[in-house]
Amino acid sequence: MPTVDHSRHFFTHDVGCAAALKAVGYKLTFLDNSGEGRHRFVFENEDAIAETAVSYLSAKLALDAYTFYQTVRMLEKRMHVV
Repeated sequence: MPTVDHSRHFFTHDVGCAAALKAVGYKLTFLDNSGEGRHRFVFENEDAIAETAVSYLSAKLALDAYTFYQTVRMLEKRMHVV
């Protein structure tokens, strides 16, 4: 399992938040499973990624619904492979 460097990485356990970040263009670096069925989505710590995550979690981030749906499906498929 790769190590998360908090200065270089941003992570979330929320698949919806991860899908939103991916859908707006942030790079998913890796996905891992803690072994307890909980997945961690690790992104490059790019400018404004934390603010984008907060916008998603506070229902203020505008996303194309179909792109978001497709991204959630892609991440769920990857979760079953990990």
